[in-house]
Amino acid sequence: MSFSSIRNTEEFKNSRIMEATFADEAEERGYDVTKATFYEDTKKHIDFFLEKDGISFSVDVKGRKKASRYNKSYDDVYTWVEFKNINGNPGWLYGGANYIVFEQADKYIFINREQLLAYCLDAVEDSHVSTGKEAIYKYYTRSGRKDLLSRIELDKAVESDFFSEPPMIWKKSNDKSSS
Repeated sequence: MSFSSIRNTEEFKNSRIMEATFADEAEERGYDVTKATFYEDTKKHIDFFLEKDGISFSVDVKGRKKASRYNKSYDDVYTWVEFKNINGNPGWLYGGANYIVFEQADKYIFINREQLLAYCLDAVEDSHVSTGKEAIYKYYTRSGRKDLLSRIELDKAVESDFFSEPPMIWKKSNDKSSS
């Protein structure tokens, strides 16, 4: 799937709105926010660089997801993780961001990407399933794509020994994204 065809999807447009909302939230909290370059975004899986009080870090922001596109409601218990992207290249778990930021209904959760990768490599079973519904801690590839995904329980992940510190959590103060 080409970038130009992805960029015309409703999901892509919603993700750009969500990213802008996140950037606004960061600025309201006193962070200097720098949007990543196209290369950093598409190849290194970095959306923004944040800096405050001499401390800087990069983030890849993930909007709320459904278990499948056919579900009506979002799933804030299980989240999708990407080992390989739709072209079969390393997914965002292997990207360059310091943190993956997961949007949920009322908050953003900052997860250390390297620790999340280590957890996922350990926790996801080495078995493949044929539907997204079955993809909880198992590998799944969508039809016609080269991706490799799984669904994990985010709370269970951050409570594991793979994480050296609790995640940073921002309660949302101004939600402009779809709920």
